[in-house]
Amino acid sequence: MKNKKVIIIDLDGTLIDSSEGIFASARYALEKTKLPPMADVQLRAFIGPPLVQSFMKYCGLDEQDALEAVAIYREHYAEKGVKMYKPYDGIVDVLQSLKNSGKRLFVATGKPEHFARQIVNEAFPNCFEQVFGLIDEGLKSGKTEIIARVLGAIKPLDHSNCVMIGDTGYDIIGARANAMSSIGAAYGFPESRHSFNLADAVAKTPSDFVKILL
Repeated sequence: MKNKKVIIIDLDGTLIDSSEGIFASARYALEKTKLPPMADVQLRAFIGPPLVQSFMKYCGLDEQDALEAVAIYREHYAEKGVKMYKPYDGIVDVLQSLKNSGKRLFVATGKPEHFARQIVNEAFPNCFEQVFGLIDEGLKSGKTEIIARVLGAIKPLDHSNCVMIGDTGYDIIGARANAMSSIGAAYGFPESRHSFNLADAVAKTPSDFVKILL
């Protein structure tokens, strides 16, 4: 792992604890669409996968109704939820150590790209070369496709020099689909930690990234 030059990192559950904003926006969408309320333990399932998929799976909506629920969610998130986050303890120092060692850092997140850029610019200024996020709310826009966009923007590129860091199976599986290594962030919100057995390494704390990569 110490030879990896390009490090692609997930946002929610890996760089920041964004649960407060996500939960608040999800509750708002459930209320406005007159859906039954959900406990925090249930709302955790909304962290990671595409929101339209979560509204379909956990609320029983068809795709069109799920897209409408997502639009309501985004209204609340844009006004309030986007500000409700906190970086994980020690993660800023970790990013600086990686960058100072010559690593190239990128963000790949399932959060809409404009929200992700806003958060990254506020919380981690000058740490990342580029931020890539969700552009299309549709079901086909997953982490595998977002990672592929990152890799497509980096030239010249050798996939063996790249690693993806994330807290869910979507990150690990997305890395494998793009022929690159992965590290599971076990301190975040992994909705499918069983997929960590496919990861090349697992970090129990942000400081573990330094031990693994430097």
